[in-house]
Amino acid sequence: MSYPRINELPDEVLKVIEEELKKRAEQRKIEYEVKRWTPVTKGDYLLGQVINIRETKKGAKILFVRTKNGEIYSTPPTGNLTKQIDELNVQIDDYVYIEFLGETTSEDGKYTYRNFVLAKLSPDEISNLLEIKNIEKKANIDIEQVKEKVKGIIKSFRVVTKQDVINYLINVEKIPLSPEEISKIIEQVAEIRAVKDKEYVYLKEG
Repeated sequence: MSYPRINELPDEVLKVIEEELKKRAEQRKIEYEVKRWTPVTKGDYLLGQVINIRETKKGAKILFVRTKNGEIYSTPPTGNLTKQIDELNVQIDDYVYIEFLGETTSEDGKYTYRNFVLAKLSPDEISNLLEIKNIEKKANIDIEQVKEKVKGIIKSFRVVTKQDVINYLINVEKIPLSPEEISKIIEQVAEIRAVKDKEYVYLKEG
């Protein structure tokens, strides 16, 4: 299919073409700017925001991570990292911390491999975390202690609603926070499951 020459195209069509080409150029620019992250010493780490995710022909996943100083690094295409990327469901825009744990010998002793640990925070989790930090600063209260109280309450009851936990913390423990603020703390350590018109809480695994 032939297309009209560029000088024959309407401005709105040219704009669409220009925007698409700029997007593709931006993606290619990443490939030219990227550096391969090659940790050497146990404890070396990479911290930054995921801007792209690629999969090799063998199924290994590679993260492209932009650091605070603007540099872009690609992670090693290892099975160890790929498994964690899938388990944590790492997405573009997530923030990640990847630490090199050194060389590890396989269980059968036949080979060694480079071992890593991966942690991630989604943009929503970061937003919630910052809210919690603001609550802690405003109320001059140790949020970690409140979290432990929440865990204790949930463990004490086989079935408990979020409202029950909020009421207990305010009326019995005398925690100087609003129901909304306590609700945010509960969501940090518990899964919320709605049943009819009530929200029940269960401790998160791990």
